[in-house]
Amino acid sequence: MKKKTLSLCLLVLGVSGIAMFGGSKEVSAHGYVNQPASRVVNAKANGFGWGPGEISSHPAIISTPQGIETSTSKLDSGELNGKLASAGLEGYSPLNVQTSNRWAKTSINTGVNNFNWHHTAVHKTNRYRYYMTKQGWNQNEPLTLKNMDLITVIGQPIGENLPSGEGFTPKVDELQKVTIPSDRSGYHVVYSVWDINDTTNSFFQAIDVDVK
Repeated sequence: MKKKTLSLCLLVLGVSGIAMFGGSKEVSAHGYVNQPASRVVNAKANGFGWGPGEISSHPAIISTPQGIETSTSKLDSGELNGKLASAGLEGYSPLNVQTSNRWAKTSINTGVNNFNWHHTAVHKTNRYRYYMTKQGWNQNEPLTLKNMDLITVIGQPIGENLPSGEGFTPKVDELQKVTIPSDRSGYHVVYSVWDINDTTNSFFQAIDVDVK
């Protein structure tokens, strides 16, 4: 009897190990924009946290800013419209709230600005893309790509992915030059997308800015 119990335990441990390590490739690549601070990185300033009077029911927002990841095809098909900030993930859904005064904003200027993607694990990459809300956008409506312009692409043109494994490898901190159009002023959202090369996923970051 003892032998059978031991064998069963070893089998369970073995299966658990396969599940843990076999799935590690799926979750190994993560990243977020910390300059200017994205909506999820700016969690404390945006009222998410563990202190008195703060929202404590959204641990993903507080502790895992690098986890906003889903299939790239969902963005390109329009499925994420209205849910761009969360990439449609339930744990990040409070980030989808959109009003003129809900989010802390970082001051930036028109022209060239530095944006930094911090990678908690790097991946072969097809591109980074940056969208920005149009001048005159409705600040109190859900974010959609329809109300944004594509302002910068770093890497492969959209739709021209390299074969899997042949993309470029970014640095842990990938500082990028992004040109903010001269016709933008006041509150805007910059939406940055990191398109992975050796998976079919992307990472997504909404960045609230005040253009001077």
